[in-house]
Amino acid sequence: MIAARRTDKIAPVVTSNEGTKVRITWSEPVYNGGSPLFGYTIKIKTSTLSFVVDEEHCDASDQTIKANRFCLIPMSTLRSQPYNLQLDQLVVATVEGINIIGNSVPSDQNTGNARIRTEPLSPTAVVQRVDIGTTDV
Repeated sequence: MIAARRTDKIAPVVTSNEGTKVRITWSEPVYNGGSPLFGYTIKIKTSTLSFVVDEEHCDASDQTIKANRFCLIPMSTLRSQPYNLQLDQLVVATVEGINIIGNSVPSDQNTGNARIRTEPLSPTAVVQRVDIGTTDV
């Protein structure tokens, strides 16, 4: 017999832009249900309004991600399948705590912060240095 329950609902995630990545940060639940947390499930909203887990960049069963309670996802990942997010679209995510009983109720969706940005394209022409009319000063 296990005297435990699911963890409490976690506060909404906080997203932020960090260069060419999006940081998703979450907090611990107020109460873990009487059982140690095994990890978290972070789900990101796609352009079709479904939620998907990014196991490559945001696998919160990974001990480092679990301990730090954040993950970094490249903008290029969020702009491609299965997310297909567009320029200036809000990155929306939820988080669930996982203990021996199972997953908690998903957190409320975040309503602000990180948006999809585009990365600068590489120059198409070769950059040439012109020294005519320049000095060492």
